[in-house]
Amino acid sequence: KLHNNIMRHQEQDIGRIIANALHPKRRLKTLFLVHTYISYIFGGIAFLFPWMFGVFFTDGAVHNGVHHSDHSQAAVAHLMIRLFGAMWLGQGYVAQAAKSIDDGRIKKAFIKGYFMTFSAITVALIWEHLHNAGTMTGGFFGFLKLSTFIGLSCGYGWFAFFQPPSVYDLGSTL
Repeated sequence: KLHNNIMRHQEQDIGRIIANALHPKRRLKTLFLVHTYISYIFGGIAFLFPWMFGVFFTDGAVHNGVHHSDHSQAAVAHLMIRLFGAMWLGQGYVAQAAKSIDDGRIKKAFIKGYFMTFSAITVALIWEHLHNAGTMTGGFFGFLKLSTFIGLSCGYGWFAFFQPPSVYDLGSTL
C-alpha cells in the first residue's frame, strides 16, 4: 500500500510538472528550455567527439563514425562536425538567455530566426535522404535527427505564426 501511495504521488508530481510546463504562459519558456538541452547535449557531443556523428550522417556506427581511408577527408568531416557543434553550443546559450529576456520583440526575432534555421536544416536533411547519395542514413539515429529538427521547426513555427502578441509580452504593439 505504501508503494502504491508513493507511485501515485510521483505520478501526480510528474503530471503537475508537465501541466506546469505546458501552461499557456509557460510554453515559450519550455520550448526555449528543451532547445537549450538539445543544443548543449548534441553540440557538446559534436564538438568533443565528432567521430560519433557517423551514426547520423553515414552508415557508420558509433565505434567507427565518420572515418575514411583518406585521413584528410576524415579530418575535414570532423572539422565540419565540430563547427556545427560549436554553433549548437552557442544556440543553446542564446536559447537559455532568451527565456529571461523581457523584450517581446527580441523574443519574437529569436523565434522567427530559429524557425527559419531549423526549417532550412529540415529541408536539407529531407533533400539528402531523398537523394540517397550516402551522406545520410535512416534507422533510429536518422529518425532521431530528422524528428528533432522537425519538432524544433514546428515548435518555433507555432510560436512565430499562431500565438498572440501577449505570449511575447508585447501587448498590442504587433
